[in-house]
Amino acid sequence: MNETIKKLPWLTCVVIIFFYCLYGWGLTVISAPILYWAIAFGASAFLSMTITYSFLVSLPTILLASIFVITPLLLDVSVIRGGDVLLLLVNNFRNVFLFATLAVVIAMLWFSPLFWSHRVLKTSDLSTKKIIGILTFCSWVGLGLGRLLGIWY
Repeated sequence: MNETIKKLPWLTCVVIIFFYCLYGWGLTVISAPILYWAIAFGASAFLSMTITYSFLVSLPTILLASIFVITPLLLDVSVIRGGDVLLLLVNNFRNVFLFATLAVVIAMLWFSPLFWSHRVLKTSDLSTKKIIGILTFCSWVGLGLGRLLGIWY
């Protein structure tokens, strides 16, 4: 266990925790029901598994999750927490092209730290199960910190 902690790339773990912290904060801002949280925890574990085993499955999965979950969540949080100027900007994303472009950008921002951390963990000579465990743990810690952040702010 101690050897695994020494091999852990802390920067990549912090980036994953930060992204999922934003995700958890967004769920807290919109007062998401427990089902949304269960989906978030399940999706984060599934993405950790797919990024480890199959690049071709993880990329479309992240893109679909970005289109159907993260982008609408971002726009909802912007409406709730933003002012009139942000509301006018969000209304522009009713256009399918702008919405799809935003979803692709968010998917790339979501995929990049996961892929980066997987590559760094793979070079650390960790087993596949440990890599999945580390990625899942970081994402779950981020969701939990996002919940705390949402309660405080």
